[in-house]
Amino acid sequence: MALLFLYGLFWAEILATSARYNGFPTAELWVGQGGRSYQWRRLIVSLVLLNLFPVLWLGVLYAWVVPADSGIVPIIIAATASLSVFGIIRIYHAVVASEENIDTFYTIDEQQTFDIQGKGKLRTCWSPVVPGIFYLAVFPGAAKALGWLL
Repeated sequence: MALLFLYGLFWAEILATSARYNGFPTAELWVGQGGRSYQWRRLIVSLVLLNLFPVLWLGVLYAWVVPADSGIVPIIIAATASLSVFGIIRIYHAVVASEENIDTFYTIDEQQTFDIQGKGKLRTCWSPVVPGIFYLAVFPGAAKALGWLL
């Protein structure tokens, strides 16, 4: 239960930080505003990476990392494992906003309006992917190690 609660808090934070990417452009799609093909691509990738993937990842953490016992140790393990969710936003950035992919998901106007890359900074996909994978691998690994130690 602790994993679900903590993961939910962190997931809410991820959704809040992903707002700058306008990953769910439902209003624009509804009224037919802007580059609809860009918006559809962004919406589909956002649904997969920001909605579906975290749920699947939660299943992985439940099945292989967090013990089913009750007490303080499982809560500590769950808290540590749930920190891995912060890797998802980094991978999301690499997919939709890196210099290799940004033109696939955003019109030139959208890139400037949403300030996707920051002030004149284009980032390669590797700069957010490496920390993203680090988060997804290290925190569950640390949680598993804590389980063995405690």
